[in-house]
Amino acid sequence: MMENLVLRHWRKMLHRIDSASVSAVCAAVVMAISGTGCANFPSADHSIQTLGSSGEMAPDSDIYLEIKQPTSQEEFLKNVKVMVDHDLLIRRDFYTNENMLKFFAARNGSSGVEPYAKKIRTWFITNEFDGIFSHFWEGNYLMPDAQLSTGINFEQGGEIIGRFNFNIQKELITIDDVKKVFDGELVMDKTIPFQPPPLATGAHGNEEWKYRQENKYGQIVGYFRFNGDGRLGGIFLEEKWN
Repeated sequence: MMENLVLRHWRKMLHRIDSASVSAVCAAVVMAISGTGCANFPSADHSIQTLGSSGEMAPDSDIYLEIKQPTSQEEFLKNVKVMVDHDLLIRRDFYTNENMLKFFAARNGSSGVEPYAKKIRTWFITNEFDGIFSHFWEGNYLMPDAQLSTGINFEQGGEIIGRFNFNIQKELITIDDVKKVFDGELVMDKTIPFQPPPLATGAHGNEEWKYRQENKYGQIVGYFRFNGDGRLGGIFLEEKWN
């Protein structure tokens, strides 16, 4: 009886994860259930698609074929909008090197699928972008101006969380540039921070604009943060499905 309960738990956790991920956590299952191997865990290689509210896989779309690699910062923001509008943060097949290049001109990144603190994590990190964001000199070192960290966690309780974290320092992306793409979807955060930042030196300096959207499969929340001089400093977006 206990054996069946544990197996059902692991099947629920792993049925959306590809076979490579299953092999990564198989040893833990074998230790928990003596004599039980991984042959009974279903492979999801054929069904890497968006999750529906019933837990079934919804039909895939042509978005990965239609998307064009951005050649400007405006096109980069537009592709971020496409990402949230199509629930891509909670899709495992979104987090490939090919898609990161096509959506964000992100290249030469590090990526992986691994067990982490009782969950499965798929991630991608880079600070190199194909011709969109520049580098700058800091002393004798040439530093990247932008960094992207994104990934998806399959939590032990069945919850799926996708995150997009983009940080930038010196590029001149303003609130008007962001509003041009996310028109009517941003609300300025007027809460008073516990530790006020230094005085702003430009229009909209130190502002944070909240983002929230109810999609078909999940809720997306996040913010667009602006540095003291009014330049975009970071984008954080998170989508949950359970």
